[in-house]
Amino acid sequence: MNTRVKNHLTLFVLAGISLGMAAISGPSAGAADRLSIVSAYICLVLLGVALLIGPLNVLQKGRLVSNSYVRRDTGIWAALNGLLHFYLANVLSMNYEYLALFVDSAALPPS
Repeated sequence: MNTRVKNHLTLFVLAGISLGMAAISGPSAGAADRLSIVSAYICLVLLGVALLIGPLNVLQKGRLVSNSYVRRDTGIWAALNGLLHFYLANVLSMNYEYLALFVDSAALPPS
């Protein structure tokens, strides 16, 4: 098994365990809220890790690596968790009244 597959499997398992623990850690009525929050934190942590890989590589090796599979794979999983958070947050929070605040105010001239 090559390194990229191991990277993706590791990130998949870590994200899956975190999301699974969030889903079962409380009453089932609030599971979607917990999944939304945990997916946002996973995205934030993975994005931070992806952004730190470059500077840490420079400090360790003394040169900038322009193509890092670990950084790319971490960024992919950050984006996937961000999309999951975006979907869950919109399903939970976006209702017609909330959406009307954006749509109606966009149609009104500035006062």
